[in-house]
Amino acid sequence: MSQVEDPVPSVQAVEPDAVVAGPKRRWGMLLSGFVAGVVVGTGAVGLTWASTGSGGDPAAGVDGDAATACSLVRRTGSMSAGSQLDFDQFGRWSSASALMQSASHDNVRYKPLANALARTVEIVAATYKAEGAEFEEHVRQARALCAGL
Repeated sequence: MSQVEDPVPSVQAVEPDAVVAGPKRRWGMLLSGFVAGVVVGTGAVGLTWASTGSGGDPAAGVDGDAATACSLVRRTGSMSAGSQLDFDQFGRWSSASALMQSASHDNVRYKPLANALARTVEIVAATYKAEGAEFEEHVRQARALCAGL
């Protein structure tokens, strides 16, 4: 008699080497969603605010927007609360960024300030932290540019 091979090979269960950490991954997604929401929301507020302007001279509205953004920058303290992002401070800073993006479209002299503010928001969105040499440099630059207005 000949031996007949089993047409279906046996399958062994393989245990994964590591289990993906669920809670940490969910926090990252939650934080990412929050940061995206803040950026989009403040952008919408900034665009609405900039488009309503002062009614008369559009340049006066733009200058007023820049002054308001710099007021927000001056009121923003550290965006880190220990090892976590301080969402209140970051929300204020990202609102100033959205407002300056709108102002810089109407007056190019505000472009360097808009870029410095936007870069800090991008760094937080990418790292979930308000820290690091590049972040600190852009914060310093934004504060100096606001002081010069």
